[in-house]
Amino acid sequence: MKRNKGFDYPLDKKHTYCDDIKNLGADYSKNLIENSVSHLMFYNSFLGRFIKNFVEPYMVRLVDAVKIIRIYYNIAVDKNYKKIN
Repeated sequence: MKRNKGFDYPLDKKHTYCDDIKNLGADYSKNLIENSVSHLMFYNSFLGRFIKNFVEPYMVRLVDAVKIIRIYYNIAVDKNYKKIN
């Protein structure tokens, strides 16, 4: 199919207007679990290290996966768009 040179498809556009986003939100990757569970769990050194080293990276990956799903079901955004909160 031959495209008209004067017409841009909405999904083909690069989102250049969003390159200057100011409010990207807080960086939750370092303290997601620490802000979510009781601080008493971190008094036990073994449990605290387990939560920080194993549980927290897994939870961050789950949150990032939900972001990817939000991009996938949004028809107005390119599938490679990475600037979603």
